[in-house]
Amino acid sequence: MCLRKAREFPKAIDEIAQALRVRPSYKHALFELALSMLDAGRPAGAISVLEKLLNLDRRWPRIAYWMQLAHANQKRSQDKLEAMPVGHTPSGVPMRKPGELPRTPEQAQNDHLVTEAIRRGGFVERAGVIHGIDHYVLLGVSVDHTEEELKRAYKTASRKAHPDKNGGSNHAFQAVAAAYETLSEPDARALYDEGSDIKRDLREDGSEGPSWGEQVLRAYFPEDYPYEPFGDPYERKRQVAEERRQTIPPAPNGEGIPPGGYLQSCKGCAIVHGQASTDEWLRCTHCLTGQGSKFDESSIKLGSCQEDEWITNHFGRLMCETAPGGGSIDTLPETDKTEL
Repeated sequence: MCLRKAREFPKAIDEIAQALRVRPSYKHALFELALSMLDAGRPAGAISVLEKLLNLDRRWPRIAYWMQLAHANQKRSQDKLEAMPVGHTPSGVPMRKPGELPRTPEQAQNDHLVTEAIRRGGFVERAGVIHGIDHYVLLGVSVDHTEEELKRAYKTASRKAHPDKNGGSNHAFQAVAAAYETLSEPDARALYDEGSDIKRDLREDGSEGPSWGEQVLRAYFPEDYPYEPFGDPYERKRQVAEERRQTIPPAPNGEGIPPGGYLQSCKGCAIVHGQASTDEWLRCTHCLTGQGSKFDESSIKLGSCQEDEWITNHFGRLMCETAPGGGSIDTLPETDKTEL
């Protein structure tokens, strides 16, 4: 654990490999290996190790939580990769090999050393994106950190990401701040770890399917869920409720909502407050999904867009996109600021 906490992952993996050569079913060593993989940004490898641990002991403490966290980090990395245009290179970060997320030279070197340690240990990583970037990796903090360790990691990461530092930028600095805000708040961290931010799949009736965390639990712990030989008994009920919701007219847009492309296809928009009194969100009850007249409800935290971005509606989901011309909202023509 000391080597892992010191972020000396190759040495930590080498030590664990030695222990597992003597006792291949040493559960504590397997668990420490899984945490080392997560801390090193290798969620695919962590999943493989956790699956082996699960086969040995289905009652291992919090095994369901760790499985959810590993799968959530893997899914986020995969989604980021799929959303990244071919040849796109974020500011200041060179593109690496095809099929991998962009890495800094320092990250690339660390990845190489971890890969070599994994090979030396004879471990196998699950197929998929193996070099993940999540809140823990971004801050450089362990997944089982203490409050003091989180604070120290945040100070170090924020200094490196500061716009005045070489290699820093406003985007990187804001990403570090957002990661710390999530991990420092227990409820927000719990939701993040189980993947509540991951977009849900849609059922045949157009309603949202189970959360990502629930999908993971159903896959590994089916005994905890009722057997449904004829499918979901509440699917028709949800379908009727959704049909009724689609007939509800939107309320007028509230005062003070920001300009943006979403105004062309979203209605019933207003500014609402989050759990923290200082948090403000834009919430629209009727955003067109691109499927005829169907709409969905969506929210986005105000202030999450960059200076050259504005809020748009992407198939029923509010998100930040580069404003027309790549300029500030204040420079847009008045026709682009007008509500429908």
